[in-house]
Amino acid sequence: MTLADNSAVDDVVDGLRRVTDLAVHSLAACDGASVSLVGDDGGLTTAAATGASIEEVRAWQDGLGAGPAAVAVRTGIAQHSDSLAGRDRWAGGLAIPVWVDRVAVAALSLYSRQPGGLDAEYRGRADVFAELASLVIANARLAAVGRRVRDELYAHLADGADVVAQACGVLMARRRLDAAAAGEMLEADARRHGRTAAEEAASVVASVAATAC
Repeated sequence: MTLADNSAVDDVVDGLRRVTDLAVHSLAACDGASVSLVGDDGGLTTAAATGASIEEVRAWQDGLGAGPAAVAVRTGIAQHSDSLAGRDRWAGGLAIPVWVDRVAVAALSLYSRQPGGLDAEYRGRADVFAELASLVIANARLAAVGRRVRDELYAHLADGADVVAQACGVLMARRRLDAAAAGEMLEADARRHGRTAAEEAASVVASVAATAC
């Protein structure tokens, strides 16, 4: 899953940690949980896990590109597992795809030390936490877009301010005005021509370039 900036990544990791912690505390048969994100290459990378033993299992499966989480993301269908390929500490698991805009962008994995602890009847409860993970990821994406738009707006405003300053300098030189008077003249000319101050300033700066040619 591609995120726009480091702040978005931090938001996702923090939010998903809360989701996994909440799942373990809320589901009686759930002894561990993790969320793995789909990367640009289609592989999984664990973003949040409730303990070192879970991180070990996830790192092993993510590295292989195999396991219930990978299958859940690839097929879009939740996967039950009665064993974790010799990981005797965990008797079973449940992996659920996490959807954002109809695309499986992650997998929520739940683990139990109890054989059959995460059976089919747990699916409905577990789906709630997959939905929470989806909201975390979607909100982080929206926040990243908002920050990008804000930065672009600030850059645009800064460019406009530079043009206005240049135009005031031109008017000061042409009309022998001080800075305040040049600014007032620029605003008055903008109103008379039905332009913004930045548009009027760009016209003044362009007139200098035209004269130089």
